[in-house]
Amino acid sequence: MAAVSITCNSLCNGSAMVISVSGGCGGPYTFDWQGGLTPSGEGTDSIFNLCAGNYTVRVTDGCGSFCFCNINVSEPSVLFDYELFNTPASCNGVCDGAAAVDATGGTFPYSYLWTPGGYTNDTV
Repeated sequence: MAAVSITCNSLCNGSAMVISVSGGCGGPYTFDWQGGLTPSGEGTDSIFNLCAGNYTVRVTDGCGSFCFCNINVSEPSVLFDYELFNTPASCNGVCDGAAAVDATGGTFPYSYLWTPGGYTNDTV
């Protein structure tokens, strides 16, 4: 089993797949996914559009014997902290000040948008 975690908190774009099946009396194998909302791909060896959570697949062989496999689809940590830094302008009316932000948590790379000005890097 393999899982692809979701890309941002609260999105449902994860996936899970059965890598290989062996044993029993052979195929055809059927797959019954359980847990969470009904994902796309139900009945196949791969499912998509999963929210974070635990999922179980029941794999049944051609003779009706079955086993259960569990998998966890995780989500990245939330952006939980940031710190702002500034350097004041040297004189009134002189545009030589600076501002910077340092973010932690979440998923790197971060994107920034300073207003006014529309700057998109971490330091302006």
